[in-house]
Amino acid sequence: MCDEANGTGCCGHVGDPGGPHARGGRAASEPCGCGGHLPRHFVLPATMTLLSREPSHGYSLFHKLVEMGLLEEGAGPAPVYRVLNRLEAEGLAVHEHVAEGQGPARKVYRLTEAGEQALRNWSERLARTRRLLDWFESGLGDARG
Repeated sequence: MCDEANGTGCCGHVGDPGGPHARGGRAASEPCGCGGHLPRHFVLPATMTLLSREPSHGYSLFHKLVEMGLLEEGAGPAPVYRVLNRLEAEGLAVHEHVAEGQGPARKVYRLTEAGEQALRNWSERLARTRRLLDWFESGLGDARG
């Protein structure tokens, strides 16, 4: 489905220079930057899901997301801290400083009630998406036959 020579990204959209489907300076042989790598879009809801299960600090969340395959270990935890800052700015999470053993206190994050509701809303949207994907896959069965 990727056809960068014609400006089509992995998601099938036609990209515009500098737009969301632009290569961002990568060589033509590298994968396009169209967002076709779906898991990176799940960092936010996965972080929220982990926080709904138990309060946690950013570095611990980073390691869990790496284990889940949503982040690459070599990339570092910066995406997690961006998500946590966003969640706090939107009132979906709060943090408190907690002393854990030796060393300085860490910021431990937890979802607010608004965050829990946002996570429920996300889950409902995913359920609708799952039904759409099931419908899509059922139609492909005939085409692949």
